[in-house]
Amino acid sequence: MMSVSTEKLISAEDNSLQLQQDEISRKQEELAKKAVEYTTTVGSYTAWNTNVDLGPPDSTVSLTKDDVHIQDYYNALQYSLFENNLPETVDRSQIPRTCHPDTEVAIVVLASPVECLAILLEGGRQCPGEMLLVMSPTWLLKDKSNKGEGQHSLFVKKAIVFDRTGTSFIDVFEKPRRCTYFVNFFTRACTDGQRNDGVDVELDLDCPMSSSVELCKYVDDKLLTRIWMAEAGVHYPETLAVVYKPAYEYNVPNDANIEVIVVERKHDVNNTIEDKVKHFLKLENIQSIGKIVVKPSGIMWHGSRCVSFHEVTNVEEICKAVTDLLSILEVENAVMIEAFYHPVESTNPKLADYSFRLRTNVCRRIDDTPIATQMVCGIGLKNQPINGDNTIPHSFETTMQMWNMDKAEIKRLLNTVSQGSEKIMDSIIAFERTLSTDLRGGVGAQTDLIGIDYVLGMVNGQMEPVGIEVNSHDCTINCQLFEFLNPHRQGEAVKPLVETMIRRSQLFAMQDKTVLVIGAGGFSKMFIWDSYKSFGINVVLVDPDDSTCAASKALHFIQYNFLDHKHDEDHATYIIKLLKERGVGG
Repeated sequence: MMSVSTEKLISAEDNSLQLQQDEISRKQEELAKKAVEYTTTVGSYTAWNTNVDLGPPDSTVSLTKDDVHIQDYYNALQYSLFENNLPETVDRSQIPRTCHPDTEVAIVVLASPVECLAILLEGGRQCPGEMLLVMSPTWLLKDKSNKGEGQHSLFVKKAIVFDRTGTSFIDVFEKPRRCTYFVNFFTRACTDGQRNDGVDVELDLDCPMSSSVELCKYVDDKLLTRIWMAEAGVHYPETLAVVYKPAYEYNVPNDANIEVIVVERKHDVNNTIEDKVKHFLKLENIQSIGKIVVKPSGIMWHGSRCVSFHEVTNVEEICKAVTDLLSILEVENAVMIEAFYHPVESTNPKLADYSFRLRTNVCRRIDDTPIATQMVCGIGLKNQPINGDNTIPHSFETTMQMWNMDKAEIKRLLNTVSQGSEKIMDSIIAFERTLSTDLRGGVGAQTDLIGIDYVLGMVNGQMEPVGIEVNSHDCTINCQLFEFLNPHRQGEAVKPLVETMIRRSQLFAMQDKTVLVIGAGGFSKMFIWDSYKSFGINVVLVDPDDSTCAASKALHFIQYNFLDHKHDEDHATYIIKLLKERGVGG
């Protein structure tokens, strides 16, 4: 398992507007060479201590067959820390940690560190000691929850803990820490089919969770997200989709340039599909664009796999590409036939062979408002599919300048991408509210982070961002690479996400807790009482006025006049006596 930084960190962002073709080629050759060097780890590459305890904290439990890569995960973490001038992980597992009350935040990320190091480091900065990387389910414990029938609480017995300085520790907890927020990367989609044991861990959890496996099915569905783009007013390619045994209906807006063909079998449908494809290719706008993309859609299809490009005149070739792709699809996957938007041509002749793809991240705040954080362009050869594996990340502004766009145009495009991306997240939030707990994948499951890919193309005579796809929570890797190359911008892409993790954790930790409130306050404070209820907090209110509106909103109301503050100590003693008499607060 190679570190994220292995392939990319040797590259430095070239802020010069005269980026040369040979310079990019040289960097790409160095990236490949670096990857080979890391796989043969020699010299300083193995300077860290490898004699650390990565096994289960319980001696009666063994690492599972899925944990064969755990040493590679650890080495990848150490290499990435090394490349970012951070100290190697300290093994404190021989001295169990103590003093972790149930109200403490514990954000648990079940993953290899490669996909999520930016989140872990930012978590360490915002909540030191509370961001926990778990590299094996054997480090966790599930137990029945008191919050509802069939629900389970998740506890952490062992983790790699991050602090404010970027220092990390292998810790074992004397009393397992209760998970207050869970992120699962051990799925087929996130690990390219390597493992899927995180699915059982996240099943029926009672805590907040980002992007459950069930929600990822929706967010990573290129066709469904294309519909959300239409709802958000974001430009997208004209699309014909062939869906194999879909799990749900696609409610396409009447004015959307999207057509959906549902097939329940793969045989004896070629003629129907070919007729639909030929009709699509004859559309006026498709004819004017002149080129077609055929690609698969589904949670396992990413990194430009099986994507092909075709001239619109090659009708038989396109039909064959569609039927060939359909033959290998899993249930609930689709074949997308869509318009190809030609790469923006740079006026710099040295960049004539290059194009770029734009990635923006959108985080969900605690009040369900979205915020677009970072925009990164991946520059690569324009004669091949562009993705995070074959590009070098640059900032949006720098890339636009390299393509000789003026400041006003850059600002317009920046605003268009930001606003459109946030509207897409709004559509996702609205959609998730219509789902049952089971369809969301848990009581605390919601989408807190997405990544959106765009290309720039001509739409109605004007250059516009064209949305290509949405990605779920494993979408930070491109921005992570960019931030590692530009340390002064580290944490930029995921800062609001970590803030949401912490706030949701704090609210979860306060659920079912009893809070004593002395004095209801004035009318301007009335909104607080509804918040207490929505947060699941049990309030005991003590107030002199039994007619206060807040009395009906508290779990228990005690009328008592404490307004003579010369005797506050006596008031406190008497209030405690009243609470005991009523059996409140234990």
